[in-house]
Amino acid sequence: METLSQLLQANPSSASVTGEWFCISWLPDLATGERLNIGVAFQTEGRLYCKMLDYFERLKCLYGEGAIYHVQLISDVINEMVGCNQTDSLFPQVMIERKGFAQGEAVTEILSGLYDDTVTLAARVRKKRERVFNSISNATLYTSLVDELKQRAGLEFDRFVPPTPTIAIDDDTGRHSLYVPFRTESNCIGGLASAVYASSTTVELNLLKAARDVETAQRIRGGDNPSVFILKPGDELKHLPREQADQIEDKLDKFDWYMSQQGIYLGSHVEVGGLAEEIQHWANAA
Repeated sequence: METLSQLLQANPSSASVTGEWFCISWLPDLATGERLNIGVAFQTEGRLYCKMLDYFERLKCLYGEGAIYHVQLISDVINEMVGCNQTDSLFPQVMIERKGFAQGEAVTEILSGLYDDTVTLAARVRKKRERVFNSISNATLYTSLVDELKQRAGLEFDRFVPPTPTIAIDDDTGRHSLYVPFRTESNCIGGLASAVYASSTTVELNLLKAARDVETAQRIRGGDNPSVFILKPGDELKHLPREQADQIEDKLDKFDWYMSQQGIYLGSHVEVGGLAEEIQHWANAA
């Protein structure tokens, strides 16, 4: 009979990424104690990633429009925590529970699998012939880019993708977190934003926050070649009414002009692979 070690040697794991995963849940009412899973997180090689609920139709049916605001606010807080590699819950109604070991071929694949299995509120209710716009959050974009850049850059990956996507700035008013996930050894700073949202307001807020963080980081820390990288909506815009799509394109055009006026390089693409190539070229030129 073969021993366990012999079996493991004969059938090595094909997983290239291993780590621990966490379930993120919310208690809408502390009195009832009902828990809703609203996201998952995964930690590997000292880096923390998350995928949060971004579809709210089922949540709205259960708790009304007001619940959407609360979950979106929680998601913003969780994303800030993930950027600082923090897994301790900050308030009693939100729990980040360590669940155990997870593995897979890529971080994106692992998070998607855990999310689909755990966050049942994310199951979409689709009507016949409904045109669906698939949004991509900043956190999801960052995770996808990390997977792509690891394959492209190999051993050079750590040279421009630090373990945490944020930097902390301390001053008299306290500690502030700036989201600049790409930073080179020569102190070049790159921000990141997803513009793949159906709401032009969300697109504008994402773009302006990315610009603000890069401008602030450069002003405080110095460095050359400040840049912002954005993922643009491609064919997804076809799923929106023409007026809505035009509003998004107008926000993107205005942001392009604003960046040029500020002397900040703007790299953009409609595909994650293309955006990763832009970032890699930027890092190699630094």
